Amino acid sequence: MKSFIFNLIQFLFFLLATILFFGCKQDIVSTDSNLYLTFSRDSLAFDTVFTEQGTATQQVMVYNPHDHAVAIARVWLDGHDETGKSYFTINLDGENNMAYMDRIEVRGHDSLYLFVKANIDPLDEDIPLLIEDELHILVNGNIASLKLSAIGWNVTRLQTPALRTDVDNYTFSAQRPYLLYDTLVVHGDMTIDAGARIYLHKGASIICTGNVTADATIDQPIILQGDRLDRLFDSVPYAYAAGQWGGVYLLPEEDTHPTYLFNYVEIRSGNTGLFIQHTPQSPLPSLTLSNSRIHNHNLYGLVLINTNAQVYNTEISNTAHYCVFAAGGTHQFTHTTIASFFNNTNIRIQSAQRQSMPAVYIDSISTDALASNTSFINCIIDGLESNNLHFASFDTTAYQGIVSHCYLRTDSLAAPWAKDNVYAFQVPDSTVFRQKFYRYKEYIYYNFQLDSLSPANGIGDPSVVVPPLDYDRLGTYRLPAPDAGCYQTQTFN
Repeated sequence: MKSFIFNLIQFLFFLLATILFFGCKQDIVSTDSNLYLTFSRDSLAFDTVFTEQGTATQQVMVYNPHDHAVAIARVWLDGHDETGKSYFTINLDGENNMAYMDRIEVRGHDSLYLFVKANIDPLDEDIPLLIEDELHILVNGNIASLKLSAIGWNVTRLQTPALRTDVDNYTFSAQRPYLLYDTLVVHGDMTIDAGARIYLHKGASIICTGNVTADATIDQPIILQGDRLDRLFDSVPYAYAAGQWGGVYLLPEEDTHPTYLFNYVEIRSGNTGLFIQHTPQSPLPSLTLSNSRIHNHNLYGLVLINTNAQVYNTEISNTAHYCVFAAGGTHQFTHTTIASFFNNTNIRIQSAQRQSMPAVYIDSISTDALASNTSFINCIIDGLESNNLHFASFDTTAYQGIVSHCYLRTDSLAAPWAKDNVYAFQVPDSTVFRQKFYRYKEYIYYNFQLDSLSPANGIGDPSVVVPPLDYDRLGTYRLPAPDAGCYQTQTFN
């Protein structure tokens, strides 16, 4: 028995010594010139970076593909400018000082985490500028290299310690982008020049009490969106996530009736797109919204409370609540696409759930609003609900609106003011849009242009298609057979 125990102890000792020997042998740093490190990718590109504002951190893996451990001899960046300063900062295995990275060892078949961030100083240019550098790691005479790049862009910043900026009248120019860290309150008139780009930080909004002129062109649209230009995931830009900023609120003072012009304006990924509210007294403010897109908001797209509005050649899409809410005033929608498919995807990127609400809600009975007379001609109203056009209780005989030559996913409108419409239940299983489901793995985002076999093709009333309605939002000629909505699929010579 003693002999057995003695032999067992000898065996265990031998086994332990063997494990320690080979384990230590594997950990011995080799200087073999055939050994090297590799990166998990050969280049790292950041999206557009605002000057003086750092990017999100990106991660790259550094691999040792060999059996033996190696020691890093040197890590360096080429440096972008003549002083050797780089716009990129790195952290390797928890160390952010490159002078001390020569102490890092990498065991055989092991890896290190490399974190990279870009931070660009103000530039002399008003246009985006490509910034490039290259990171190198030297091991046993072999150099592994990673190309780094980012687009730097100067911005005009609006920010105050009070978290609110108040100005008397204001003009946004197109010279360089604007970055609003706080809510901007414009007391008076606001002008947004064609080509202007306005980026708003989390919680920031624009409030205006006077007239608004945002008159752009198809080649130089006006863009309002959140300030996150990086990616939530590789296939998901932050631009696809709603709720990144507040909204545009037009709140005229009592006894005023300002005018609002939004032409070729895109308002996307906030809480509310465009919100207009006036007291229930005449004369009302008036809105012209044309050739524009209000898309992807956590609450509402377009809110009209005691406001007269002309809306045409415009897409209002993907909101968690109503795409359009109208209460008080006369509202004319012509060749407008209203599509409620918020969060219609198999990836969770939104901070809000889609509510079981129709795409359009017309309120004629609110005690805080005048009567609503809202018309839809040559429009599309579609969404995930079975009834996407809801009228609050009203006297149908007194109603002065019109719903005609539209494609509607609604209950049938049995009223003399609703005629020549195509209802979804009449053409079941039809494909209306090119893409109403976000397929992130395939990099296919929503597209509310019409499918080639869409039931909305050619159903529009040509008698209302007079300039500027003879061309759609993208500049396609509509006649002689106009499609419903803001996009014309059929083309004619």
